[in-house]
Amino acid sequence: MGGLVNRSLVAVGILAVLAVGAAQAQWVDTTLGVGTHPCALLYDSVNSKVYCANYTGSTVTVIDGASNQVITSVLTASGPCALCCNPQDNKVYCADRIGGNVTVIDGASNQVDTNVEVGVAPTALCYNSKDNKVYSADHQSNTVTVIDGASNQVDTTVGTGTGPWALCYNPQDDKVYCANVDVDTVTVIDGA
Repeated sequence: MGGLVNRSLVAVGILAVLAVGAAQAQWVDTTLGVGTHPCALLYDSVNSKVYCANYTGSTVTVIDGASNQVITSVLTASGPCALCCNPQDNKVYCADRIGGNVTVIDGASNQVDTNVEVGVAPTALCYNSKDNKVYSADHQSNTVTVIDGASNQVDTTVGTGTGPWALCYNPQDDKVYCANVDVDTVTVIDGA
């Protein structure tokens, strides 16, 4: 019986050492100052940059992914709250909830390309890689605005349930899903 207890104590000791080692493997690399009320992040693998939407600062902070240094801050309309990347055209899209538009940022130059007017209070974005479209969930309009990724022009507007709040894209079936927070439904949009 004593041998079993000793083996159990050794096993517990080894597990404790492993747990401490795993906990120490994670550490903070650095902390960066960005704009006020950062609320969304996006990694752009094309340019190895991280974008941070600063809700009350009306800016998007651009961070170099390799050095973790702030490159610049891009001025947007009011209330930037969601981001998505269009790698095909090297653009980053920012939903400006209070401003009621989507700011399009050039991924290479970090400059604003254009602002696309969408419905009231855009809260979420997603990118359809098959059809090169960007979708904006317009919370107070009860719509999803479809933006052409090449031209940055509005293709169409799709009605949803009340309070569209979140989006995702299914590339296998070319469908966009929109969660309607006020009516407990999901609207499915055909990407084609």
